[in-house]
Amino acid sequence: MNLCRPIALKLHAYGLGLLHDPNWTGMELFDRFKRFYRGQQKPQGLFLKPSKEGFLYQLGLWLYQRYMLMDDYREKLKGEYLAWYAEDFISFLIAHGISEDASRISKLRDILKSICDLYSEDEEAYWGLIESHRCRRTIQDHLGKLVASNRKALEKVGPLYAANYADRVFHDRELCDFIANLIVTVGFDGTTGDEEPTKWIRRPRLPERLKRAVLARDRGKCALCGTDIAIELKACLNFDHIVPLSKVDATIW
Repeated sequence: MNLCRPIALKLHAYGLGLLHDPNWTGMELFDRFKRFYRGQQKPQGLFLKPSKEGFLYQLGLWLYQRYMLMDDYREKLKGEYLAWYAEDFISFLIAHGISEDASRISKLRDILKSICDLYSEDEEAYWGLIESHRCRRTIQDHLGKLVASNRKALEKVGPLYAANYADRVFHDRELCDFIANLIVTVGFDGTTGDEEPTKWIRRPRLPERLKRAVLARDRGKCALCGTDIAIELKACLNFDHIVPLSKVDATIW
């Protein structure tokens, strides 16, 4: 199944904004993911072992749900931002063949087109209309009903976007580092202040797929010291070495 690229990219941008919002990370994100750490929500042990649908996937899934399914996000949109969101939403439905309410989709498209056409005819009238409470409520009402009538189909494609989000973040090492430090700062395990953070993920035998993914992302080099791990550690691959290879005799590894 192909992605609707505008939505995939905007979910990534949306996530960047939220991850830099202390109110969101310190409250909503903390509350959401502490349930996984405490084993109150599946997948249990999310922070305790490597998982194919791990933290980044779960984060991507929640961002998708907030952006596409929850009313509170749409309710905050106004003016052109709401109209642009509605256009993207329609494109998303069409791209995935989701049309349980085709007549409403058609009606909303007509409304958006009439608003767009007004801009070239009478710019002052355009701004008056698109900024009006009536226009805002009309678009939001149509969007809300489209979500309600297509909820199951929308939920079904959510994992596709969650996986795409996880992949995008995974290949951005700086962003991965930022999120890892954010997790420690927020303190899902209950640590606060100057306490030493808990080492949640023990050091088991990591899946080969994970080793290959990290080596591919970093082009075979250590992210810390730049040593070519793939060459130096042919005999005993320890791709996440703690002591930089540049500081020791690589043969001991």
